[in-house]
Formats: sequence, C-alpha cells, structure tokens
Amino acid sequence: MNNSLTAYMTRALKALSAASVLLGVMATCAAAGKAGTTAANFLKIPVGPRQVGMGDQGVALPDDAFSVNYNPAGIALLNQQEVAFMHNQWVEGINQQYVGYANPKSGIGAIAGSINLLRVEPFDGFDANGARASKVDAQDLLLTGSYATRIWQQSLVQEGPALFAGGSVKYLQERLETNSASTYALDTGLLYRFSINNVSMKAGLAAKNIGPGVKYYEQESKLPATYALGVSAATRYLWGNPMVVSMEARKAVDSDLAISLGGEYSMSSLVAFRIGYLTNEDLGPGIRAGMGFKMKRFQFDYGFSIMGDFGLTHRAGLTMRFGRQINRALEFDKDTIEVRKATSKAKKLISQKRYPMALLEVNRALEINARDVEALRLLDEIQRILENIESGGKP
Repeated sequence: MNNSLTAYMTRALKALSAASVLLGVMATCAAAGKAGTTAANFLKIPVGPRQVGMGDQGVALPDDAFSVNYNPAGIALLNQQEVAFMHNQWVEGINQQYVGYANPKSGIGAIAGSINLLRVEPFDGFDANGARASKVDAQDLLLTGSYATRIWQQSLVQEGPALFAGGSVKYLQERLETNSASTYALDTGLLYRFSINNVSMKAGLAAKNIGPGVKYYEQESKLPATYALGVSAATRYLWGNPMVVSMEARKAVDSDLAISLGGEYSMSSLVAFRIGYLTNEDLGPGIRAGMGFKMKRFQFDYGFSIMGDFGLTHRAGLTMRFGRQINRALEFDKDTIEVRKATSKAKKLISQKRYPMALLEVNRALEINARDVEALRLLDEIQRILENIESGGKP
C-alpha cells in the first residue's frame, strides 16, 4: 500500500472513529472491533455555552433556554420568553447547530421547543479492497418539545421555596450516507428552590434519554439513558458581585459516574467568567471555561473544552429575551392568595404576642382551605402557646 493511500485511510479512519462515538454508528464501530453499548451517543454532547463553561452541567442551573437540555423543569423558573442559538465547532470536522425557544406562560406553566442538528463534514470512504470510494457524510437531527410547571410553593414571595417539575418528548433521526434510523425518547426532571442563610439554592434531579433503542445496520442498541443530580448556590459574598457555584453527579448506562464542579463570577451583572471541571472524561483532562456578556435583552455566551489530542472545542451562543416579564406571585388563584394573606398576617400577630387575633386569621384561612398545611401548622402552634399560658407557663 503506497504512502498516499495510507494517509487517506488514516485520515478517514480517524474521522470515522470520531463520528461513531458521536453518532452511534454501531456497525462502523463493530467493524473496528470497538462496539459500543449504546447508540445515538451524540445525545451526550453538552448543549449551551454557559453550561459547558461550568463543567458540562445544568441540572440545577435553570437560568436560560438551554437549561431544558439538562433538566426540563428548569424552564418553569424563566420569567420572560427566550430564543437561544448556538454553534458548536467540535472535533474532526464535526459541527453542531442549535436553536431553542422557551415561553414561561403565566398560569399554565412553561413550554419550550428546540432543533438540534449535528453534522460531520464529508470524508473519504474506502471499499473492502482498500480502494478509495465516494465521500461519506453523516448527520443527526433531534427535535424536542418540553413542558414544565410549579407543583408547590410555600408563599407568594417570587424567590421563596418551591418545587417544579417538567418533561420533554424527543424525536431522533440518524443518518450515515444513505442509511438512516429514527426513534423517540423522554426526559423528566424535578427542581427544588430554597434558601439557606440568605443564600439562594437550587437542587435538581433529572432522567434523560429514556426510550426504546435504535436499529442501525441491522443492529439494535439502547439509547444512552442518563441520570443526574445537582445543586447550585448563588451568593453575593465576593466583593458584592453575584457568584454561582454548582456541583453535579451524572451516570449514563454505558459509562462510569462523572462529577462536575463549576463556578461563575459576574461583574456588575454585565460580564460573567466561568470555569468548570469534569471527572472521568474520555477526551482530555476535563477542563472547561467560558464567559458571557449581557446587554439589555441580549446575552452572548462562549464556552470551550480541552479535548486532549483533538484540541479545543468552541461553543458560541446568543440568547434574546422578549415579551412582558411574568410576576409569578400573580399566578396563584384568588383563594390561595387570600389564604397566604391570612397566614402571613397570623405570623405577624404571633410575633406581637396577639394570639387571639392570630387565631382568628388562621381560622379565616382554614375556612377557605381546610387542608392548607401552613394554616394547620400555625393553628397547632397557637394552641400550644395558649395551653402553655393557661397552665402558668411562658408563651
């Protein structure tokens, strides 16, 4: 075999190896003696420059339209419509285009949709005898529709403790030259918002890519089902500027447990610097970084990954926010608002030791909703205080 043909084959095999990892081309992998355990592995490629810059994580970072790819519950926390675009210049001539839309509709929850397209630049193909054949190209297409809503909230305070749930339906189509395959998958997630000592916290749980396998080249393989658990904390301790730290544990059915650590530091809410680290990374040392710029309704984000011998990968994204902002406190029905007003007034009266008046407010709340947890708790508290006073003790 001459040097020219050897060079062509080396380049083709290298490109095909990268494509097989990303696109789940199981037959090609098997021919190389490296059969994978799942198909459609491009579903593992992280979406969103901000999430990538913080260590390829987002299950507890629900701050933009990209977050739906990590935890569909996250879009329920948005307060304005968003359109997001991303270009990912990946390895070996592989590039990814993404466009997403999220609409946190008041009163009925949030909806979102996205188109995710991954393409491989055509590369030289060879027949069984090693002779150069026609160019080979491949692409993956993912269409996603999502819905999320708040299922519980403690008070009318917009940033108060609350629990959100969401789900996504995904249609996937893979194509390698003239061969194609398609399937569907489901994502589901929960997100809990709370605070500890004035530190805003979020904890998320998500299950992704749950569905039937895909049959490609007469071989059927499972999808890369992935389970993730994460937590994030937002503070202003560092020179008074916003700072977010986050951690996520992620386990795919065909890989070991991976831990992501990330941080984001914002200056005057205009410029943000990000850094992240991912354990058990197959390509490279797991180092991530990026930055973002925010100007009124527009936000530009950039994130890069160090991918070992493949070099750097670059993601650039643009998010545009538009439409009226939603006041989440106004989403409660009239009865719920009246109950919250009564229990809030009762708490204030208890702090003033005006227990009979507090009891009247609690009874008013229970007349509207006899099962309200907060009102029942306050009723029990007041009764214990009054009983203690009657027995000669302190309130």
